[in-house]
Amino acid sequence: MTGQGSVSSGYQPELDAVRAVAIGAVMLFHSVEYVPRFQLFGGPFGVDLFFVLSGFLITTLLVREWNRSGRIDLKQFFKRRGLRLLPALVLALLLGGAVAAYIGSNAGRDPYPKAALLAGTYVANLFQTSPEYQLGLLTHTWSLAIEAQYYLVWPFVVAAALNRNVDKRRLAFGLAVLGLVVSPLSLFVPKTDGIVQSLLWTGAKGSGLLMGSALALGLAGSHRLRGLLGRTPLAVVGAVIATAIVVTLSPTRPVRWWTLAVLVVCFAIVIGHLSIGNGSLFARVARTQPLPAIGLISYGLYLYHLPLNHLVHGFPRSRVGWLSVAVATALTFTVAIASYLIVERPALRRKRRGPVRAAERR
Repeated sequence: MTGQGSVSSGYQPELDAVRAVAIGAVMLFHSVEYVPRFQLFGGPFGVDLFFVLSGFLITTLLVREWNRSGRIDLKQFFKRRGLRLLPALVLALLLGGAVAAYIGSNAGRDPYPKAALLAGTYVANLFQTSPEYQLGLLTHTWSLAIEAQYYLVWPFVVAAALNRNVDKRRLAFGLAVLGLVVSPLSLFVPKTDGIVQSLLWTGAKGSGLLMGSALALGLAGSHRLRGLLGRTPLAVVGAVIATAIVVTLSPTRPVRWWTLAVLVVCFAIVIGHLSIGNGSLFARVARTQPLPAIGLISYGLYLYHLPLNHLVHGFPRSRVGWLSVAVATALTFTVAIASYLIVERPALRRKRRGPVRAAERR
């Protein structure tokens, strides 16, 4: 049985809570390296949680637009993406330039203008495996590049598939299988220069986008899947498994070939449950502040936290410990809030002058 609707329309604070958890993991990973004898080795998987959510939301919006109007306005899609992502990115590049000038280097890596060019043109990921290209203060922009490249292709695929009446369930199944197949590749990619290695690494890290897109198509095409994901115990189990994997990774418990595959499935289960809007206890907990509020500014937190970490801790590191971490975190939140209010929210208003896109926050 197929259905036209799949997820609740309108703003869903519980999905902003997912963003909050994701950015919390990433920021904690990058912050605690300044604290002796403390690490969160699973923190980078917060990016994969971002990817699953992003793939789910964007694909949901594309399918919803096609269901409503029988077409996807690709020009408007890319315009909305640009208005959402570019203003804060430009601000982050300017901030990074100021930090690089203050500390006297791009965190000991390539000249900052070179790093800013790669980050600003969304190709940073293609150089991540090369020892000749180290982006320093902008190292984290590899994830923005992967998303941007995915969305240069994916809307055209969705439009073509829907115009040809391809079964959403079959497309979802194919995407999910592809996501699971490519997820172990990052463990086997040589960390050497080369476009082949870069593309393999990018493909592996893109498994979350594939799984999120599969989730959106599956919910749009199957009431049975909707019923399955609406079960709270399944969502709780998914959340517990994902949390256990992230917090227990260590040098003695490294990433296995199956780790990312299990994580993106668990992430998809949790996001699918929260998106249905059935008012479960799990969803009500996710809607509890301050998680949704943190999720609203998560894009800015991600963009600004790494340069500001280097600003506070110095380069080479001259200040370490929980106090300097607290100062860097407070500064990052302050800048992210200001960015959201002064830069991002005005751009969001411009983006919404057309049909409302309540879910399209990142």
